[in-house]
Amino acid sequence: MTHRPDPGDAEADRSQEIPLEDEYSRRRFLAYSAAGAVAPFLIEQASAIPGTTPEAAAGVTNFVVQPTPSWYFVHRENGSEEMKWGPVGQAVLAGGAEGYGELTPNDRMYIHNRARPPRIDRRTWRLKLTGDALARPRSFTYDELLAMPHVTLKRTIDCGANCSAFFPKLPPGGADGRWLPVGYTQWHFGAVGAAEWTGVRAKDVLAAAGAESPVDVKFTGLDVIVNRSFPGGTIRYSQVAPADKVLKDDTLLVYGMNGWDLPVDHGYPLRLLLSGWAAVTYVK
Repeated sequence: MTHRPDPGDAEADRSQEIPLEDEYSRRRFLAYSAAGAVAPFLIEQASAIPGTTPEAAAGVTNFVVQPTPSWYFVHRENGSEEMKWGPVGQAVLAGGAEGYGELTPNDRMYIHNRARPPRIDRRTWRLKLTGDALARPRSFTYDELLAMPHVTLKRTIDCGANCSAFFPKLPPGGADGRWLPVGYTQWHFGAVGAAEWTGVRAKDVLAAAGAESPVDVKFTGLDVIVNRSFPGGTIRYSQVAPADKVLKDDTLLVYGMNGWDLPVDHGYPLRLLLSGWAAVTYVK
């Protein structure tokens, strides 16, 4: 996270990061910065587990950790499991239908992972805040976050590409010449779900680090995404949000979902929640 420098300020190190590491696993989370390079983290990748997806059958590392039975999910691509809807928002189950009520159960919420969640031991995991807008750059243990005042909010999360399978195809454009929406996950209606999220206000965490006149905050996860087009072949998922959004009362760093610890595929042990923004910004 950064502040606006005085005209005479020398160029400062603006990188901020928020690494993590915790046992049962989960990609992780945050790094703050306005211009920011994020320090590299060595993350041990979880080994592939048996699954029902074509990738798993072909011996490809499955990006999804939890079971995704076909009566709950539609497999779209590796890391993308679409929640099934029945009539009027009911789940399709074997031989019948069961209502969701207000909230989507944790084991039925759609999943969108861009990499295999790293192994994380929350006893040694840390949320690290750095940057020139912080008077007291510091890190937080998981227990320290739990000890802070917490907030619980009901929020619906929606993938920005939800319903993309129904978008009209457009003529080729851009450098790659693709026909849109080819190349995007072909979701139907199920890349959306409602849950009760529990966590700490981002502004309280930033205040504890002495945030002074922040401008932008960069959140960087621990997932290692592999792609030949990236410099070095890998990248960590990140998003930048303006400080006025990050400092709102309903912007949380969440560790709970529907009364339980965050599931591995939904950000364990911590993820960002930016109310009103597409779920693509909710860095895990």
